Amino acid sequence: MTTGLPWGLLAGLLSVTALGSEVPQSAPQPRSAHFSLTNKGAASPFYNRLANNKYWFVASDAPVDGALASQKLSARSGERLVLVELHGVAPARLPGELARMDDFAVLSEPYNEDLHMINGQAVLFGEELGAKLRTAPAATGERSLRSPLHDLTSRVVTHLSTLNVERDFLESRVRQLSGDLPVTIAGRRLTITERRQDDHKANARAYLRQEYEALGFTVTEKAYRGGWGFGTHVNFVAEKTGADPSRFLLISSHLDSVGNAGADDNGAGTISALAVAKALKDQELRYSLRILAFDEEEIGMVGSAAYAQQLQDEGQLDGLIGDINMEMTGYNSANDGAFHIIDCNENTSAELSKKFREVAERDQDLRLRFVSACTNRSDHASFWRFDKPAVVLSQNFFGGDGNPCYHKKCDKVDRMNFDYMTRMTSLLARVTQELLVP
Repeated sequence: MTTGLPWGLLAGLLSVTALGSEVPQSAPQPRSAHFSLTNKGAASPFYNRLANNKYWFVASDAPVDGALASQKLSARSGERLVLVELHGVAPARLPGELARMDDFAVLSEPYNEDLHMINGQAVLFGEELGAKLRTAPAATGERSLRSPLHDLTSRVVTHLSTLNVERDFLESRVRQLSGDLPVTIAGRRLTITERRQDDHKANARAYLRQEYEALGFTVTEKAYRGGWGFGTHVNFVAEKTGADPSRFLLISSHLDSVGNAGADDNGAGTISALAVAKALKDQELRYSLRILAFDEEEIGMVGSAAYAQQLQDEGQLDGLIGDINMEMTGYNSANDGAFHIIDCNENTSAELSKKFREVAERDQDLRLRFVSACTNRSDHASFWRFDKPAVVLSQNFFGGDGNPCYHKKCDKVDRMNFDYMTRMTSLLARVTQELLVP
């Protein structure tokens, strides 16, 4: 991070709410919690809930009933508790480790440690103990039955999609969003050099507004309180209304960067979503397509957590078919077409990922190869915590071919593979068409 603020100042600031909420914005940060490894579906209020393919790892005020393992842990003086998801590169013990359960660990960490790179490893992520308890909807099975996701993913497709996106469109828009090319917004010529500071993010949203409105999408900006400080922060929303507007599919990305150009992370995902909107702009949709560019993913998925809560508060959550989250779609140094579609076996998320795998395997012209992975460290997890289906489509980050410029100044367009990004975006476009076009 380049904000000059230590990670510890997030304590109490990551309680995010919709505007007008009566919830306090600076809840005291708990110094201790019970950490439980549970089977999925165990109902309990939680500060944090991480998932792998088999279990939930829950931080709460009390042990979860029926937990496979549970332990009360406290942070050391002057430090904070951090939940870590473990991958193959993790050592037998991490600095500050207090406990380990299955694929998860709990650390007591200094406030100035970067939680994106635990132990210097880009694939080991930490999540600070949450500031307030929350409860996910309980009727997971009923929600799944009411959702049209199963019908959409299991229906027989009689008109196979050959929808493609334009490589030149992707490259030119990523260059503009990451400062390699200037943009003109409302007659003013400027350069979006980074997407951490508020004024640069506002320019990026204005740029996206121009692009989406030119495609005929309706654009709104959803404000929330939280994140850095006590001000107002904004998620960008573009929507194409379907025949049944009470149901909607999300395609999401995060707009913010860590103070760098953020060409791949996550200019690539954001522009992939824009390209799909362009590909589908003239097609009639069964349900609405809603595209989100979240704020503040880089400080703990703050924007997506706020948006998921807004959907719940506004009574829209039952209308959410699922979320397809685009995260870093522009790097493939091996040139082998390897990609992740991540579901961690969360509720019905596997139905979405299965659809992606089927299309990738069927459409050989895409030259894409699925590589299994599981992670909670992007905006999809905000919807898992409301028991809604969500997946991540990304480069082979956990399989050994992640962008080496991740969270560095060198995350620029010269490192990107736009042929690969074009095929990845075409995969997204084809799946979206098969889900939403009658």
